[in-house]
Amino acid sequence: MKILHSWLMEYIGVPLGMDDLAAKLTRLGFNIEEIKKTGASFAGVSVGQILKIEKHPNADKLSLCEVDHGAGALRVVCGAKNIAVGQKIPFARVGAQLSEGVLKKAKIRGVESEGMICSAAELGLEGYDSTGILVLPDTAQVGVDVMTLFPKADYVFEVEITPNLAYCLSHYALARELCVFYGLPLKSPAVFEGSAPDRGIAAITIEAPELCQRYAGVVVRGAAAATPEWMASRLRAVGVNPKGNLLIDVSNYVMYELGQPIHCFNLDNLSGPEIRVRTARPAETMKTLDNQDLKLAEDMLVIADKSVPVALAGVMGGLGSAVSASTKDILIESACFAPASIRKTSKKTGIKSESSYRFERGIDPELQLHAALRLARLVLDCAPGAKVEQITDNYPVKNIPRVIEVSAERVNAILGTKIAEKDIFTCLKAIQPDLAEAKPWKFTVPGYRRDIESVWDIAEEAARYIGYDSIPSVSNMPMTRGSVAPSFEVATELKASLAGLGFSEVYNYDFISLKDFRNCLLNEEEAVSLKNPLSAEFQFLRTSMVAGLLKTLSYNLNRGRNSVSVFEVGNVFRKTKQGH
Repeated sequence: MKILHSWLMEYIGVPLGMDDLAAKLTRLGFNIEEIKKTGASFAGVSVGQILKIEKHPNADKLSLCEVDHGAGALRVVCGAKNIAVGQKIPFARVGAQLSEGVLKKAKIRGVESEGMICSAAELGLEGYDSTGILVLPDTAQVGVDVMTLFPKADYVFEVEITPNLAYCLSHYALARELCVFYGLPLKSPAVFEGSAPDRGIAAITIEAPELCQRYAGVVVRGAAAATPEWMASRLRAVGVNPKGNLLIDVSNYVMYELGQPIHCFNLDNLSGPEIRVRTARPAETMKTLDNQDLKLAEDMLVIADKSVPVALAGVMGGLGSAVSASTKDILIESACFAPASIRKTSKKTGIKSESSYRFERGIDPELQLHAALRLARLVLDCAPGAKVEQITDNYPVKNIPRVIEVSAERVNAILGTKIAEKDIFTCLKAIQPDLAEAKPWKFTVPGYRRDIESVWDIAEEAARYIGYDSIPSVSNMPMTRGSVAPSFEVATELKASLAGLGFSEVYNYDFISLKDFRNCLLNEEEAVSLKNPLSAEFQFLRTSMVAGLLKTLSYNLNRGRNSVSVFEVGNVFRKTKQGH
């Protein structure tokens, strides 16, 4: 997962440098696969405007451009196809520092070029189309340093999130983990704090509570807006291509921020308007956002309106209810679906998405309403005049936290350590701030830590808290002298003797076919049959090694060998009265 350094730092009250952050993450068990510098990292590039374009006299695929860069006009040779008169472009003067080095004066096909019109790649910018020049907004002022138009230099961490750390699949969750284990102040993102009716516009019904534990829905009217550049640049940094429509991009933003997959429906396209969380009905179909026509199985969980499915729950939205540039009113969906159901649906349809990836690993059941209100707050901040008109939190299956009894003695016995009692208690209290001091400690597992199931998992957290490097590399396990079984000694001596006489040892499969039994006149009643054999050739366990040895002899003789001397030492299997 890609983590943007500046984004992560928004939630940590103490600044951490790139190297310090990498060291802290590694100590907690996160593997940093790559650290990449992003953002504007060039110099000597200003906003220019193309005044005139002429054909290059000596090259059909090159053009001569006259560019105003704020201090006069200069002539530039350019090979891009997307240039046009009047465009605002990044213009690099001779001596500019670009991603591939310093720009030098050059003569191209006999014509001197006094600078360069740059692409995004030449400026070191990611997330942009680099097949041509980078076209700047018309509002950019000629002569201004292009550095001011883009985010400052930043770092993107490619962090491996292993299955046991799936609760850290977001910027805020990773910040929370750092704050818990290093005692740093955690800052929460702002959410909508106003009130609204819980019904009246869109009814929300959960017909399959065993598959959908919670469903939060928020109706926002007047939500149309363009994606702000700060949000788009963050999405680009983590590998998401922003669409420019706030109602599409903000869903991705909240997912990468909080870890909760979230979806916006076009309220005008919902029949009713109404939401029903149910399993698919016989012969139902749906067209997904990526334009696939799906025939739905009856065990698939869907989000339906009054009439038809409008989304494949936890996997992908439907095309008919999708938001567009003309959408003004939305219903925000934030739900907690059963991981096994989402995994099954994703496998059957062959659709894998960032949403299904997170749902399959388990979502915090206390996060849904918070995430929906976070998205509502972002929409209100970006779309003047937007208004929240309904907040519904349908929570039929309340989360009952797991409570585990813990003692310092038990944790140390599991780890083989002598960690001080106060250090273990401090670790547990960092995860559960309201933990009482009464012994044995009653540790209540927070909703986001579904991986903690027993005191063994708590012992692992204690080890992470004090640092694996602090645990001595010693063992109190008694060492015993190794011994060799008599049967092994006999087999070894026999193999050496036969090899000395010119025999070759062979290894055959323990499985044979019914045909092998009959060809070798073996007792079929002693045969042990496999319930799920790879093929008919491997249906039974061998009761004798004769069949395999005869096959080996036949194989060699059929390939021109005049004499073959082989032996095999192995196991045979026979059915007995007691079983086998």
